Amino acid sequence: MTTLVLPSDRPVEVEVNLLAGVVSTGGESRDPQRAGVFIRDVRIVNGTDARAVTHVRVWSFAGQVDLTQSGARVGTAR
Repeated sequence: MTTLVLPSDRPVEVEVNLLAGVVSTGGESRDPQRAGVFIRDVRIVNGTDARAVTHVRVWSFAGQVDLTQSGARVGTAR
């Protein structure tokens, strides 16, 4: 499992690409938000109109990616 801990004080765009696997967003239940094959999950965390946005891309053949932000659930995918 890959866990990304995202900052809570700046905007970040996260793109997760999996051939097969699960994308979850933290929380105690760790329920998958997306699971299956050919997954592309893109979301913006702490969205603002700031010019400087950090872009994070994850590419994986198979596995699980867990997105967390200071122990809170991360917003929904767009």
